[in-house]
Amino acid sequence: MTVVKKATTTQLPEVITMTTGQSSTTDELSGLTNNDESTIKFSHKSSSVTIPEDADVDYLVQILPVENKPPKHDSVYCNIVGGNVQDAFVIYTNAAGNCEIRVRYPNILDRETSENHILNVTVGFPDSQSSGTVTSGMHAYDYTLLTVTLSDVNDNAPRFLYPDLESERQRTYFGVLDLHAKEFTTAVKVK
Repeated sequence: MTVVKKATTTQLPEVITMTTGQSSTTDELSGLTNNDESTIKFSHKSSSVTIPEDADVDYLVQILPVENKPPKHDSVYCNIVGGNVQDAFVIYTNAAGNCEIRVRYPNILDRETSENHILNVTVGFPDSQSSGTVTSGMHAYDYTLLTVTLSDVNDNAPRFLYPDLESERQRTYFGVLDLHAKEFTTAVKVK
C-alpha cells in the first residue's frame, strides 16, 4: 500500500492517492488541512484493525473517536469517501458522536481476493445552509485512513476426491516407508 499526500497548504485542496495491489484511488478533499485545535477531528490520522473474513452483517469493525464535536452529536456526519470496494462496509455516527464502521456485505470480504481494505473516512458537521453531505458544504471536517486486514478462515479446506466412499475404513490411506528412508521422503500423496 502506498499513500501519497500532496498540496498540504491551507489554500490548496489535499489530494490523497491510495494504491493497493489491485487498484488505486485518488480523492481530492478540500479543506482537510485545517490545523485549528478547536475544529472537529479524528483522534488519529490512521489506524488499522484485523477482522475475520467470515464476519457477519453488522459486525463492528472499528469505532473511530472524534474530538472537538459540536454540542449536538446528531449533527456530526461520518462518510467513507474512498476505498470501500463494492460497499462492503457501512458507517454510522453513534450516540457519542464517533464514527462506527460495520460490515455491510460480508460475502464481498474474501482474503484470497483482497487481504486489505484501506478506507478513507471523513467526519464533519454541515453548514447551516447545506444538506449535510460532504459535497454540499461541510463547515469543518477531517479525514483518517483505516486499514482493515482480513484474517484467513479455512474456507478452501482440502477435501478428498472420493467423498462417495461409504465407510471411514474405506477412506483410510496407508503408506509404507523403508526403515532407512531419507528425511522428507514422500510417504503418501493424496490428490
